[in-house]
Amino acid sequence: MDNHQIELTSYALETHSLNKEFLGFRAICDVNLRVRRGAIHALIGPNGAGKTTMFNLLTKFVSPSSGKILLNGKDITTASPASIAEQGMVRSFQISAIFPEMSVLDNVKIALQKRHRLSRNLFGSAKATQHLDDEAMALLSEVGLSRCARSLAKELPYGQRRSIELAATLAMDPQVLLLDEPTQGMGIEDVDLISRLIKKISANRTIVIVEHNLKVIANISDRVTVLARGSLLAEGTYAEVSKNAAVTSAYIGAAHG
Repeated sequence: MDNHQIELTSYALETHSLNKEFLGFRAICDVNLRVRRGAIHALIGPNGAGKTTMFNLLTKFVSPSSGKILLNGKDITTASPASIAEQGMVRSFQISAIFPEMSVLDNVKIALQKRHRLSRNLFGSAKATQHLDDEAMALLSEVGLSRCARSLAKELPYGQRRSIELAATLAMDPQVLLLDEPTQGMGIEDVDLISRLIKKISANRTIVIVEHNLKVIANISDRVTVLARGSLLAEGTYAEVSKNAAVTSAYIGAAHG
């Protein structure tokens, strides 16, 4: 293996000169992103920086105008969202996507049925999916919800409902997990809960996170990429980028623009 290959395989996710235009407007401008395997890598920036567009590009909900996206060294630029999920990259959305009238356990079993490509009869016999109970319980234990397994999802407080969503996402067995505003709309206690949870599940996984709460980013991220007006403005540890004058200026400018 040559030096280039060694460097390539140390990154779980990369973009090369990534661009996205919408009707002549460049939302993403020549972004080169490298996410180290096993890291928690944050994407931050003021409103309108291009974070959501970047996430949509990485997960193939929109296609780039030019440039490349690599997952574990493999070009996925033209791959479908379903294909990249099968290759180990899964996105958790801003809005909790759970079935409130179903039990916590059954919510996770639905995700397991999808991963194992089993028939998903939501109202079928419990016996038909009983073989998934142990795997589902292990996932609930990972996110601290094993005691709530038989409760209806709607009975849980907001932070724990987001934990159900996280368990369901983990049911897809992701190597690379993209988290889109995981603490949005949460109070302090729930923010702390989800922050600890993200740190816990990062073991043996790569996590890319978009998050407005900079305290969360400071506490859990290994590396931070700052976007501004669709371009990569700065990169480094949170301590490094928070002291960057260009980053401070971009945030202040957005607040007063």
